[in-house]
Amino acid sequence: MTLAPAAHPEPACFGGMLTPGWPGRSESGSVLVPLPAVIPCMPGEPLFLNGLAFHAKDELHLTVLSTREAEALAARLPEWAWREAFEAEVWEMKHSVRAVLLHEHKPTGDEYSLITPVDCPALNRFRTRLATDAGLELPATLPHVTLWIRPFGRGIGLSSLAQYESCRVRELDPDEAAPFLRGTGCDLPAAAATDNPLNTGDRNP
Repeated sequence: MTLAPAAHPEPACFGGMLTPGWPGRSESGSVLVPLPAVIPCMPGEPLFLNGLAFHAKDELHLTVLSTREAEALAARLPEWAWREAFEAEVWEMKHSVRAVLLHEHKPTGDEYSLITPVDCPALNRFRTRLATDAGLELPATLPHVTLWIRPFGRGIGLSSLAQYESCRVRELDPDEAAPFLRGTGCDLPAAAATDNPLNTGDRNP
């Protein structure tokens, strides 16, 4: 069961042309495309799913390279080549009306994330080009934005489609997803996509 916020904020869609320019590496060493415009419209109170409290992230981004991937790449390819590859792409992102629950068991305890998959072809094209230039394996991953997390933290990183399938619990139905997508421009009641090749089954939490 989900508990929806009382108010329905105006949507601040983070889809469309990103044209972000090269973001460089983050403090943790990863490569992220920040998505700041959506933050003021995210609900401030926790929402509940399966009896668990989820908190909205205080920043949203599209992960291009994880910290581990960026460190491995830096040993083989100078960062100016990353920027060149990044700026050669057209960074367009289309949001979905989908919300997917992820779970990962870590030494510090169980972590959960609620993500929305997005359509951003440039992300995996960029990764493929860098992998080829560096002679390094960078598998295709799922472009997504992490919206909600439990407990507080950074969320669950996805470096491959295999990792996504491993962490995927289930896709929320439209009624469940609606409160978690409000304020992002992914508002329902648009029907959730059913023909996505990644929508292959569910795993109980």
